[in-house]
Amino acid sequence: MNKNSLFLTTIFIICLLTSSTVKANLRQLDYPLRVGYINKVTSWWGDGILKGLDVPGYSDAKESDYNYLMLGFWSCAGAPLDIALLWHKIGDYGITGLGSTTSEIQAGIRKKYHDNGIKILVSAFGAT
Repeated sequence: MNKNSLFLTTIFIICLLTSSTVKANLRQLDYPLRVGYINKVTSWWGDGILKGLDVPGYSDAKESDYNYLMLGFWSCAGAPLDIALLWHKIGDYGITGLGSTTSEIQAGIRKKYHDNGIKILVSAFGAT
């Protein structure tokens, strides 16, 4: 993702999070906003993926520095790419211990993030 795309995505997310319509429907945000962004991982199989996604309990970090994690990204063409595609099909990558289907594994990962105060977002409108 080039700097312009990342900048526009960030502005979109900030506008979304601060709009009065959305604010009325969201619980209070955790401040300060500390955002992590993942667009690549070094391992594409098994629990190594969870380490690359910095999933609590699988990563080397004792505690994350961020409270929002953005997965790159949903494309302008209307489909997930890169890490968002990995998330979309995560049941196909040999992950163990969190379930056997994509939805079970996603729920297990979300729980680990949420239990550690981290919210997951998908970055939108990028291109590869």
